[in-house]
Amino acid sequence: MKSINRAYLLHLFSTFSVLVLVQCQAIQQTRNFANCEFSLVAMNRLSMAGIDILGIQKLSDLGLPAILQLGTLFINESEFPLDINLSVEVRNPNNVLAAMNRLEYICLIDDREVLSGVMKERVEVPPLGKATFPIDLRIDLKKIFKDQESRNAVIGFGLGLVGNSQQPSRLSIKAKPSIRIGKRYVKYPGYIKFKDNLNLNR
Repeated sequence: MKSINRAYLLHLFSTFSVLVLVQCQAIQQTRNFANCEFSLVAMNRLSMAGIDILGIQKLSDLGLPAILQLGTLFINESEFPLDINLSVEVRNPNNVLAAMNRLEYICLIDDREVLSGVMKERVEVPPLGKATFPIDLRIDLKKIFKDQESRNAVIGFGLGLVGNSQQPSRLSIKAKPSIRIGKRYVKYPGYIKFKDNLNLNR
């Protein structure tokens, strides 16, 4: 009986040790991810109320039908979304794997918060390597335009995209990565920040 109890306790201890080790490794991967270098490297999609405006240099480039359609949608619809798809490049300067399973992010334009969201996809960055992952942003312009400071930030961002602004509008993202352990997520305690001046004409 004593030998059975001893064997059972040894099994429990071994199992517990393995679980602790796995959790520690997972948490360390998230810490490594937070220590990576992040940059916004591309804007892959830019549409307003479903109309593609990526590469538009001036309003007249849209054409009269599209301009009239946008005006009608802005008046009649409850939402007027600006959809953006960005590519984020992650460089891992460490000689160990960096990973995360979930990313909570906040998007800012000229340091003014305009939206927040969650990406629920695992991203792994090999030691001394790099990886790229997409982030989809949707800004409800009708909601934003109710606040003067946010409205000015978004207008400045739009003018910067089409080259009608003397200074590029700064789009930045701060994010909090999490690692999944079992059925729960363990969050990194702080935010990581990455920013870049996006100019579609460069």
